[in-house]
Amino acid sequence: MAEQTFTLKNDDATIVGTLLVDQVGANIIPTSKITIGADDSDDGFVNSANPLPCVVTNAGTFVSQIDGSALTALQLIDDIVSVVDAAGGAAPTGVLSLATRDDALSALTPVEGDFVGLRTDANGALWVIPSGTVTVDGSGVTQPISAVSLPLPTGAATDSTLSSIKSSTSIIDDPVFVDDAAFTLTSSSVMMAGAIRDDSLGALSAVEGDAVPLRVGSTGALHVTGGGGGTEYTEDAATANPIVGTATLMERDDVLSTVTPIAGDWIGFRGTAEGALWVQDFNSDAIRTAVEGTLTVGSHAVTNAGTFATQATLQAGTAEIGKLAAGVAEIGNVKNSGTFIVQEDGGALTALELVDDIIAVLGTATYSEATTKGAVVGAVRNDTLAALAGTDNEIAPLQVNASGALYVTVDGALPAGTNAIGKLAANSGVDIGDVDVLSAPVRDRTTDNQGVALQTDAIMDDVTVLTPKFSAINATTNGDNTIVAAVSGKKVRVLSYSLVADAAVGCAFDDGSGGTELSGQMAFAANGGISVPFSPVGHFETTANTVLNLETDAVANVRGHVCYVEV
Repeated sequence: MAEQTFTLKNDDATIVGTLLVDQVGANIIPTSKITIGADDSDDGFVNSANPLPCVVTNAGTFVSQIDGSALTALQLIDDIVSVVDAAGGAAPTGVLSLATRDDALSALTPVEGDFVGLRTDANGALWVIPSGTVTVDGSGVTQPISAVSLPLPTGAATDSTLSSIKSSTSIIDDPVFVDDAAFTLTSSSVMMAGAIRDDSLGALSAVEGDAVPLRVGSTGALHVTGGGGGTEYTEDAATANPIVGTATLMERDDVLSTVTPIAGDWIGFRGTAEGALWVQDFNSDAIRTAVEGTLTVGSHAVTNAGTFATQATLQAGTAEIGKLAAGVAEIGNVKNSGTFIVQEDGGALTALELVDDIIAVLGTATYSEATTKGAVVGAVRNDTLAALAGTDNEIAPLQVNASGALYVTVDGALPAGTNAIGKLAANSGVDIGDVDVLSAPVRDRTTDNQGVALQTDAIMDDVTVLTPKFSAINATTNGDNTIVAAVSGKKVRVLSYSLVADAAVGCAFDDGSGGTELSGQMAFAANGGISVPFSPVGHFETTANTVLNLETDAVANVRGHVCYVEV
């Protein structure tokens, strides 16, 4: 495309004006100013003060390009998603859970069925309470046991026979993190969780307040509701049905030590080197203190009155406690009826080992597709996104398309800002806010330009804004006459000019005094002259740092005016 100027003359060859056109190939296209208004009316030329009207709404669904902080947030959420039976990454990530430090384990305000936070002791060990009671003398009444001098039975369990329990406890201990304690990327352990496969996510038989397992779809994706990781619940509030939660991470702490947070502060779980959660039995500090050391018991009668002090290390023996036939064997006056806390072995030990399998050391663990295990969060595939069957305020799953891409929707009006959102396809019919066509960045001329009215306050030289300037012409000297003084580092580009002479004379614009002619000699009769219309590209220009000179070849008064820009 090239701009050209055609001179318009009447029948007697008098110049009456110029026509500015663009040439596109073999076609000559007039350059027009755009006006707006209804039929038979003119609201003025389109300019900075009178722009083209453009009504844009935020109706419809936007196809948006995720970038910047939004993309980072989505990637962080994606990083904690894993697939069951799929290998873990070289550096898997997860969600760290915190608990409240409560050294004395005091009573809570929430009542039965309410949500409550986990609590730990001063060392960050999770408080747990064993269930069940010990019945004495078959009376069915729970009583304290007294045996200050109770002899240990033959065949009592020893440290060696309890080694599997110690190992399992150590494994649980490793992933426990202490709040405000250091976390080492290459050595801290974490614990992963599994779930039950439930492809259709049907209703549970459990009622509100019951404990239920996590559930996943056929691809192992965790059924979740809400934005990004399940619903958050408030302490002392009634539980929902079903309940949704998140995977838990903890800090590795091989030697469980006192934490900095005090009672009532939030702290993280801590785990052992094997990824086992550190746990502590309720009042275990008092129990451990009472039984430390060697207990020597003489021969005397034993009753069930008072409180028993027991020995921490059992005497060597061959029989195991916990394999007594129901209702037959007794130890002292204690029967083996009721509920017992037994040695973890068999299925219980297998379950602990399965929990341990999904624990990986961040930064050092190596991924193996055949052996690495993990817990996964997923969504429901829905190739055509439609309204869910549930109603408002009900828990619903995340949904993805056939490619596994998560559906997202921009809810409400977009906030004001300067960032571009995506790249809308041509004629897509999607509008984004009120489009400002005036502040669009300037571009080099190409074949996709649209013709608009020229601005009156500035001329563009590529991306540089040039302000038009004006100067009067009063040339009375035969010879050189300075019209525009030299400007440091700038050229004077003439956009339009007019000249009238009161006597016959020849005139020419020069590049400096006595310099090269820019316009060529123009001969005027007495009271003759010329008026050259505006050209945005200029009619001629000086070299940098040079005056614009008007040279005459006779005595005459040549007057007029010039419009120019400094380039």
